[in-house]
Amino acid sequence: LENYGYKVFFSRVTLQDKIGVNFEPYIFAALKSAQVMVVIGTRPEYFEATWVKNEWSRFLKLRENDKDKQLFFACDNIDDLPRAFSQRQAQLLTEPNAIQNLAYNIKKYITIARENTESKTKTVIAKCTNCNKNIEVDPDKEAAVCPHCNKPYIVAKAIENAAKKEIKETQSENKGFDV
Repeated sequence: LENYGYKVFFSRVTLQDKIGVNFEPYIFAALKSAQVMVVIGTRPEYFEATWVKNEWSRFLKLRENDKDKQLFFACDNIDDLPRAFSQRQAQLLTEPNAIQNLAYNIKKYITIARENTESKTKTVIAKCTNCNKNIEVDPDKEAAVCPHCNKPYIVAKAIENAAKKEIKETQSENKGFDV
């Protein structure tokens, strides 16, 4: 997946320099920001291991509010999947090119999801109510956090700020002209 340019979080590797640090916030941040989670298990008990089950069940909970999140499974035997996922498609690791097929399907899913999101997402230019910098906002949201000052703002007020500034600029440009 890294070869496709995706950022991959694999706790054993990603957190190896975090010894002695509470790793839970890192795992939660990865679950929250990930569009795709891949659960790989070569034995049934691996899927049910406390931390593995904790992570995929939390990802499913996050998916309830974000339908663009997707869970992929890979296993040696379809019967190894947890009962909750026994009706889901899984990549069989015993097949030739299993990992390449899994990577291809993830890439395909992400590409389609991005295309769908881009066609749905509408943004407008607004002005942060805290730092007064231009920001792109989704007018359907009530509030957001400014990427410049990292402070929360009300979207409608930020849009209003930008409109007021635009009106002032237009009025000053038109001074002395009959409109």
